[in-house]
Amino acid sequence: MTRRGGEAGAMELWRARIEADDTPGQLAAIAGALGGVGANIVSLDVHATGASRVADDLVIAVDGYLDAAAIQERLAPLDAELVDLRRADAHELVDPVTQAVEAAGGVMRAQASVEVLAAAIAQVVPVELAYVRPAIEGLPLAGVGARALAEGRAVLGREPVKSLPAGPDGAWVLAAPMALGGRAHIGVAVRRSPRFSFTETARLRAVMSIGAAVASPDPDLGAPTGERVVLRDGGEVDLRVLRAEDELAYVRMHARCSPLTRQRRYFSGMRAIPPSLLRLLMDVDGRRRVGLVAAVGSELVGVAHLDLPGDGTGEVAVLVEDAHQRRGIGAALLRRCVHVAAVRDVGALSAVCLADNIAFPQLVVRCGYDATATLDDGLRHLTFPVPRTERRDGGAPAPAPWSGLRPVSSP
Repeated sequence: MTRRGGEAGAMELWRARIEADDTPGQLAAIAGALGGVGANIVSLDVHATGASRVADDLVIAVDGYLDAAAIQERLAPLDAELVDLRRADAHELVDPVTQAVEAAGGVMRAQASVEVLAAAIAQVVPVELAYVRPAIEGLPLAGVGARALAEGRAVLGREPVKSLPAGPDGAWVLAAPMALGGRAHIGVAVRRSPRFSFTETARLRAVMSIGAAVASPDPDLGAPTGERVVLRDGGEVDLRVLRAEDELAYVRMHARCSPLTRQRRYFSGMRAIPPSLLRLLMDVDGRRRVGLVAAVGSELVGVAHLDLPGDGTGEVAVLVEDAHQRRGIGAALLRRCVHVAAVRDVGALSAVCLADNIAFPQLVVRCGYDATATLDDGLRHLTFPVPRTERRDGGAPAPAPWSGLRPVSSP
């Protein structure tokens, strides 16, 4: 529930959490106790904590400093406890129902992107850290996250968190499992204080369930789970979609690339992929962001990303490690990206590369696409139409799914 008081004006805002028995008249008594120290409740959200106790999550306004000891002294006769008190700002005066609806809308619009899911968790549950990550073979979860995945339910516990200042008791960690796009993921919320309530656990699970509902386990990529392709030198690679469990193989492929190859793909010769960039590269949902790979056994030798914002255009990027360049892998990946774009009725694709990178424009031309290029501030911007013979519009037949394609020899 939410209650609004008058305008706080120039008074300072504080957020307080008070745990008390769930009995008639208790809220009025708490309001009276706060009034006794000059505090006015301007927002109230009630949380279930179990055992006939509730947690009143309050935003209160006070003229001056708020003394936690003075509040607790007035709460003690009520068998109520002040478990958290911190400064707040006007942005926290938001109706929880409105927050929940906005968070759900964001998840649906982004079709369950892990970044948006994490942001949605932070919208409905006050946290210091929130993230969603896949359960990746070879990169095991630990602690609360591992328990949640193993038990298939939300789990709450305290443990040290490296990204937060060290404390004697660690931080509260709330983790809940979900299946996103047919793969196991964990949603995690972290804060040092206070303990997460049953209500906050339910809100976290609700966000995750929305993500699971809008992330189809079988996105229509127009692509199979795998296709073996014969290259021009007679060698073979498997072309398939990028999967969460490819993360470590992606890191290894990046390490094998030369500084020049990395510079051409990322506009930086960085030796190691920053965690934030790796999360972005692995965040593919099969709809707005598609990842395709060329693999030899368990190792990746090439990766293509295709961004489809939904406006009839798309952007493509291709990376092939040095030892496997000039074998036709880049051409095979680019053609598959164009095929996926055709399935989605995309009219044109674009790409951005460094001005001195002539390899990618040559690749586009060799694949038979009619590209135009412009130079701007050291970058070459390429645009080329998806051939009408591959698209569904104009009466042309829709392209056959990948599963119907024969292995190809790439030029």
